[in-house]
Amino acid sequence: MDLRVECGVTRENLLEKLPETGLFFPMANRHDLSIGDVVNANIPNPGSAKYNSPRTNVLGLTIVSATGELFRTGTRARKSSAGYDLTRLYLGSMGKLGIVTEVCVRLYPYPSSIHHERYLFKSAEDAVELSSDLISAGLRPAQTSLTTQLGNDDLHWALDLEFHGPNSEEEAHIARELSDKGQSLKGQTPPIEDGALTYASVPMAAIPDILLKLRTLDPSASISVEVAEGFISAGLKRSEVRSEFENIVAESGGVCFHRERSLQATFGQTNADLMETLKKKMDPKGLLNT
Repeated sequence: MDLRVECGVTRENLLEKLPETGLFFPMANRHDLSIGDVVNANIPNPGSAKYNSPRTNVLGLTIVSATGELFRTGTRARKSSAGYDLTRLYLGSMGKLGIVTEVCVRLYPYPSSIHHERYLFKSAEDAVELSSDLISAGLRPAQTSLTTQLGNDDLHWALDLEFHGPNSEEEAHIARELSDKGQSLKGQTPPIEDGALTYASVPMAAIPDILLKLRTLDPSASISVEVAEGFISAGLKRSEVRSEFENIVAESGGVCFHRERSLQATFGQTNADLMETLKKKMDPKGLLNT
């Protein structure tokens, strides 16, 4: 099943309307997050291990070009080898190549049962190890989110796991058996300041080492990780910390980016030139986002 909606429709809007149909669309757990946000920034969802990423779940787009033309990309077919994959071209383009007005998304059956577990760990390595063990055991959690957690005057790592489907309770029981190093504690997650956000996409196996080094660089940094996606969001205020974090990510084979960083520094000169050529071709008058 699929659904075509305007890009301003939020997660909260979908939660109000879709349950009566028995279907849902997996999105990051923010009530104000819109479908357009997901497309423009290619925002991963916490359940990508089970429900895939936006690149799979976004089937088509309606776009207004810089010249005012309205056109659609993609088809309702799950796979097609005809022509270029224009839908994926616009995913993550941040409005630089066109204005997205509608999105066609893939819907999933609403789970018959949902079970949520939260564990606190002394180290990020133990938390990521549990996530890896679950996937190795054949389980596909609907959420594997790792965040910095403030509790008992110590900074811990909080791993949120969510299991969907008729076997959710059994899968949660397996998680409890595997989480011998985790504790079920309550705490408060420090908010990440939007103005200081730095993002990184890294191999899952490299996450523990990167987080350990980042914690050494800035003990007060607030961090959120989508473990299955290998996607890190960090609130880093000091430019020297951001610069060193970029080096750490690069050494791991990942990519780091933030608002102040150039395309050349992030992707290399050749890729940056190709993106610039594409941008000039699709927006010759510079009317769209830069």
